[in-house]
Amino acid sequence: MITLAVVPSTTPGNSPEALEALCRELGKLVGDTVTSAHPATYADLASELEKDRVQYAWMPPALLVLTDENTRITPLLSAIRNDQAEYRAVLFVDAASPYYALEQLRGKTAAWVDTTSAAGYLFPRVHLATRGLDPTTHFGREVFLHSHAEVVRAVADGRADVGATYA
Repeated sequence: MITLAVVPSTTPGNSPEALEALCRELGKLVGDTVTSAHPATYADLASELEKDRVQYAWMPPALLVLTDENTRITPLLSAIRNDQAEYRAVLFVDAASPYYALEQLRGKTAAWVDTTSAAGYLFPRVHLATRGLDPTTHFGREVFLHSHAEVVRAVADGRADVGATYA
C-alpha cells in the first residue's frame, strides 16, 4: 500500500474527493492500493514522512531541507506554470490600495501561506531582509492562511494589506 499526501487547501480542485479520485487512478496504473492523507499542516506532513506513514507528497520545496536528516526525500515532479518549472514569489496589494512601496507597509497586516512555503513566506521574507527591512518587526500583524488562494482572498477582502504568493 502507498500513501499520497497533500496539505488541505482552499484552492479550487484541492478537495479530499479530488485526491481520492487521483489515488484510485494511480492505484490502477501502479497495480497497488494508493490511499490519500491530508495532514493539517506542512509540519504534520513532514512528521508523517519521517514516520514513513506517507510515501509520496505534494509539498513545498522547503520541506526537502526541513525534514529530519534521516528522511530521504527525492523530488519526482515539479509544477509547470506557463511552460516554466521556476516561478517568482511576490508581495502584492489590492489594486485599489494606496500602498506602492514596501516601506509604506510598516505596521500593516501581512498574509502568508505557511512558514515552510517558499513563495508564500520564505522568499518574500528574504527579499525584505535584503532591502534592510526586518520581516519580524516590519508588519504590525502577520496571519497564516495555509493556501495561496486564501492569501489572495484575504488581501482582496481587506483582512490583510499585503500578501505573499507565487507568480
